Amino acid sequence: MSKKSSTFALPFEKSGVISRSRAVVARQAHNLKVGGSIPPSATKKISYALAYMRFFLYLCSKFCFTMAKYIIMAEEGEHVLLDKARETLGLDLSDATLIYTGVGAINIIRSLQDLDREAELYNIGYAGSANFDLGTWVEVTEARLNHPNVTYKEPELIVERSSLVESGKYRSAICYTNTDFVLASEYKDCVFDMELAFIAALGFKHLHSLKYVSDNLSLHAYHELTNGVE
Repeated sequence: MSKKSSTFALPFEKSGVISRSRAVVARQAHNLKVGGSIPPSATKKISYALAYMRFFLYLCSKFCFTMAKYIIMAEEGEHVLLDKARETLGLDLSDATLIYTGVGAINIIRSLQDLDREAELYNIGYAGSANFDLGTWVEVTEARLNHPNVTYKEPELIVERSSLVESGKYRSAICYTNTDFVLASEYKDCVFDMELAFIAALGFKHLHSLKYVSDNLSLHAYHELTNGVE
């Protein structure tokens, strides 16, 4: 004896009424010509609501969520580097707020500790180098502390590249930050300053740095080029 089929029919199927598929129902619900369930006035309201929502999101992207931008310089005398960076590198920071911190770690911490860590920072200033030519622009890729008399391991702090800087007009290098003016070093193809590693250690997520080589580890040459910036 053959087994009966395990399939069963719904009551309206037994009466000969064939069920419409979900796809057909969905198409008709959105097709006003076949008696869809969404009337024209409701469709217009939805369109207007979506348009207003898009416009609101656009305004938010332009005004509410615009990232704050700062130029970080140690001394007022370094201000001349902004014109040099604009002329040589195409860097335009006319929409940024300028902060002079003072030289060294304590001044850096006191000046920047309350800034939003999501802000975009541009550290621009003079730096020394053992072998780069004077007047060379360096975009820093990494910041480290320089302490040649000890060997303990410290973090190597990554510095972001800037999309605002025209390519091919600068060197890329590590910056070693010091607590004193560097007069001699075995490190080549790098620059030396007194601020950047301390800025990076504060945890800013969008930190860029451009250094202008002022001397080849000569305090006298530094003062000559910078007109005695202190």
